[in-house]
Amino acid sequence: ELLQELIIHRPEDPLDFLIGCLDQHNRNVPKVIVLGPPCSGKRTLCSGLSQRLRCAHLIPKQLLDNIDDQSLKIIVDEYVASGTDIPADIWVQVLRTRLQEFDCIKKGWILEGFPQTKQQARALQIAGISPGHCAILNAPDWVLLDRAKGKCCDPESKDVYHTVFNKPLDLSIEDRLVKPSSSSELEIKARLQQFHRDIREVASCYEAIAKTISADQPVKELFAATLKYVRTRMPTGAPHTPRVILLGPPGSGKHTQAQLLTKKYNLVTVDCKKLIQQAIAIGNKAGLGAKAFVDRGMMVSVEIMTDILHERLMRPDCVTRGWVLYGFPSNREQAQALDQVGCPPNRVFFLEMPEETASERLSMRRVDPQTGHAYHLVFNPPPACIADRLKQHPKDEKNDVSRQLQHYLSGREELAECYLQGQIVDADQPAHTVFECIESMMIRPLPRQL
Repeated sequence: ELLQELIIHRPEDPLDFLIGCLDQHNRNVPKVIVLGPPCSGKRTLCSGLSQRLRCAHLIPKQLLDNIDDQSLKIIVDEYVASGTDIPADIWVQVLRTRLQEFDCIKKGWILEGFPQTKQQARALQIAGISPGHCAILNAPDWVLLDRAKGKCCDPESKDVYHTVFNKPLDLSIEDRLVKPSSSSELEIKARLQQFHRDIREVASCYEAIAKTISADQPVKELFAATLKYVRTRMPTGAPHTPRVILLGPPGSGKHTQAQLLTKKYNLVTVDCKKLIQQAIAIGNKAGLGAKAFVDRGMMVSVEIMTDILHERLMRPDCVTRGWVLYGFPSNREQAQALDQVGCPPNRVFFLEMPEETASERLSMRRVDPQTGHAYHLVFNPPPACIADRLKQHPKDEKNDVSRQLQHYLSGREELAECYLQGQIVDADQPAHTVFECIESMMIRPLPRQL
């Protein structure tokens, strides 16, 4: 991305320019363009996305109304008054000024219904205004014409509603709604024809990031589909190290899969329970804090756990080779804490299986008290000569297994909300079959984090 900025701006002093880019650049904020034909629901969709993502909602008409530069304002008003299309270079000037404001830089932006022509799209690209996503709404013309009949707007807030699909919750707003001035069938048909003429060339300018989304569906489903797309970051050619989290109920094979991933991809296995034991044995500050919780049979606090994990995940082997973590997080608070200390995963796998299967697997586990080796009476049976001396670990007894399962299930939905890009893997099958499923997802290009 820095190379792209250099090519676009060609500064006289590249080093100072790059330093300035690093000071301002935030690759993790949304930069979205939403295009679509009239009556496809762009306004409602963009408004919802801006609220959910907490970013600026840019509407072309409002940008023109709020121009501060009086000389530019006069020029724009002349074009509007004469009914002439505003030149692309003026649009770029207006947009660039708005995008340099604090909220757009720090929180990101969603641009509604612009660019409308290939010339405008190319002008934005030449000026270095590059979105990360371009959502193109699509619906049959007859659906859009039918929607136009119920379209109305609030003259005070300028919000757009629909008498069937998107009624205002406030009755006082409903009473003052009016039909848009440009909602006649002939006008809508003319705008649809213009859109169909231009959209293919506009889409070609954003071919690498564009996605067509059907607008012929309920508002909530359209919003969910677009939000999922916007939160999916496009892969880059930059090198990445895998940062993998394995989640799943006890007995789902997290340890086994972590070992297989470590062996195949030379990752660092990070077992949360072992980290706690090591910290306690070392006796450092985090270890002493963790010991107080462990001695009482309580979960280690989020603050102490993230301190221990951060110290381990920031070591050179984890940074250069990548890591696979299991045993943490188990709820939303822990997942958010892991992100906040600078250790977000770029691969998350949910190893799912029925509770009965997980309970059965755990009840069949045995440990050799002399060597410490673990066995399974079905999947990894012990040699006959040592079978008599094997013991069942207390944590594999029925009551404790039930408690562990309930603990996982209590945070499962929260984790799914935190890791929307997480992949669900059926863990109720042989270990190597599960590994093949995980591996097929591992080798895909690693996404950038939002």
